Amino acid sequence: MTLKTDKLKHNFTIIKNQKIIDLEQNLILDDTNSDLLKQLGQEHFDTGNYLRALNCFFKALSFEPKNASIWNKLAVVFIKLGNFSTAIDLSRIAYRLINQEQNTASS
Repeated sequence: MTLKTDKLKHNFTIIKNQKIIDLEQNLILDDTNSDLLKQLGQEHFDTGNYLRALNCFFKALSFEPKNASIWNKLAVVFIKLGNFSTAIDLSRIAYRLINQEQNTASS
């Protein structure tokens, strides 16, 4: 059973690494695509590369500074890195942005 689990983990790693390579190649062609940056950040996060995820999310944020989802993803990365005070601050920003969106939508 362990051998099968190890093989599944290995296959998962290969697939994730290929996704990362594909996203990075696409970013070479379009390095301002925030959707690609968010996807790449999520892939890095999923594989435990939190600093790389942080870099991708910060860069995506530079193109979409009012995107609450990106602020929230950054908060989660900071939680994983053990920086809870920064995570709280980022979560508050995400919360404010969500409230602004809801207030604008209901106006």
